[in-house]
Amino acid sequence: MVTITLVVVFLASVILTPLVRKFAFAIGAVDNPNKRRVNKKPMPTLGGLAIILSFLIGFVMLPIDLSSFWPILVGGLIVTLVGVFDDRFELTAGMKLFGQFLASSVVVFGGNLMINYITLPLIGQINFGWFAGPFTIIWIIAIMNAINLVDGLDGLAGGISSIVLISIAAMAYVLNDFIVFPISMVLVAAILGFLIYNFHPASIFMGDTGALFLGYMIGVLSVMGFKNVTFISLIIPIMILGVPFSDTFFAIIRRVSQKKINL
Repeated sequence: MVTITLVVVFLASVILTPLVRKFAFAIGAVDNPNKRRVNKKPMPTLGGLAIILSFLIGFVMLPIDLSSFWPILVGGLIVTLVGVFDDRFELTAGMKLFGQFLASSVVVFGGNLMINYITLPLIGQINFGWFAGPFTIIWIIAIMNAINLVDGLDGLAGGISSIVLISIAAMAYVLNDFIVFPISMVLVAAILGFLIYNFHPASIFMGDTGALFLGYMIGVLSVMGFKNVTFISLIIPIMILGVPFSDTFFAIIRRVSQKKINL
């Protein structure tokens, strides 16, 4: 059943991406060439919509109880709306951060999805207590921005996200977590279908719509798969996300030094 779902999701992404490309041109969601862009001609964004729609098709096909997933879906909807509006109208950093905070808060407090404690070698268990919620929100927001900031070259954000999600899926399989595993793989299938059009020379970008959603889902799935376990299990997604995290750090420093961050 899962294999069939993955094939359906991949094909859906392959079919939907050209349609989303036409839609992006129709509503003016286009990146025009400038000194900060790598594209030499107007490039449609919103490619993330094809990923999201394909993922949702696979999500409802999975043989798991989806009744408790509404906070994740609501948070994902908020992130998607933020991305779509940003791709079309270019929201300020403050507006995007508020949307990310709102989406993360819904899934953390509405879905009770928190990193409550970790167990460190030689130290033992560290309980976050009241800080569990805020810490998890910061974690999800950090990953959203990490994926968003590496979305600068053809196929880069999609490629990194796929590697991260496959690694999370592999760890989930080892831990016998057969909820995180299929959800992660469905998202990978959706990304791979999109990457056919996003590898160099790209004909469409995923935009903030795709980058923020992928970062959101990676953050959520990492918490679902590795909360309340040992330090080793928590450090694995951090190691996997080392590239986007480091890119985020240096991108923030670069943008602050160049005074390009507008709130």
